[in-house]
Amino acid sequence: MIEASIRELLLKIKALAERGASEGERAAARGMLERKLAALKITLADLEHEEKEIVWFIYANEQERRVIAHIMMRLFDLDSFYKSPLRKKRAGYELTKAQTIEAAEWVRHYLSAFREDWRVETLAYKKRLSLMSVAFVNKHKLFSTNEAVGGGPKKKTDIEEIRSILVMMEGLKEVNPPRAKMRSGEPARAIGWEKGK
Repeated sequence: MIEASIRELLLKIKALAERGASEGERAAARGMLERKLAALKITLADLEHEEKEIVWFIYANEQERRVIAHIMMRLFDLDSFYKSPLRKKRAGYELTKAQTIEAAEWVRHYLSAFREDWRVETLAYKKRLSLMSVAFVNKHKLFSTNEAVGGGPKKKTDIEEIRSILVMMEGLKEVNPPRAKMRSGEPARAIGWEKGK
């Protein structure tokens, strides 16, 4: 029986020997693994024989679940997972303890990077949405001509934002104001307005 901490170390070295960044790194790890196995008088088969159990990985959204799924495919060629019957947003995979250690490191590393990219993209999306509303208001002239109205502090807009707004404005479709319909004989109806109130 191999002690758990030694098994964990040997399996990390084995993973490095199989998936190291360079050929030199993989060769060095293979040599180290062979020496340690010989010193412990065990074989690679002894090291690899281990029971599997379902390990649950928590994700925040469908995109994170896909990242986890791709990590499992990359590391262990696993293309199916278990769904937790009791808790949502958990994906389960049958893994050995060594695989669990490696998978946990990869999931932690890549989900952290994914979440940072997601945050940056969300902020960029919010900025584009804000610019889109400015483009829409300007395209359809939905602002007062009275200088006194909306005369609060003005935000300084940089040239890139102005360019983005102009490009967005060109892509928007023309919308006629509702007054054109009122002239054709249709009564004006406001949301929440009822006759007699």
